[in-house]
Amino acid sequence: MFLEILRANPDIQCFFLNTGVVGGMVRGQKITVKDSIKILEMIAKDKIKWARDDFWGYEVPVDIPEIEVDRFDLKNYYDDEQVTDLSMNLKNERVNWLSQFPGLNGDIIRALNP
Repeated sequence: MFLEILRANPDIQCFFLNTGVVGGMVRGQKITVKDSIKILEMIAKDKIKWARDDFWGYEVPVDIPEIEVDRFDLKNYYDDEQVTDLSMNLKNERVNWLSQFPGLNGDIIRALNP
């Protein structure tokens, strides 16, 4: 139903916001409530600079006023091979989980495998 709403209203913008930890629980960087509030504020003010993530196929922030975006760069915590492996594993987990819903529009799963 949400996909139908989005397709019928192409001007709607949607955002994913991670509220956990980037880089693992032991040495990672917590995304705090303060970070989340500032990110939401900057989204509302249209102050974020975005760039397309080649692996996931959607835009990610590269500059957020008053936020050190580099704190959340996976390359601070993992080497390139680990980033690729972790990303592939996450993508596969998402595809497998979504595949258990036979009535789900196939475009949703295909979006993870462009």
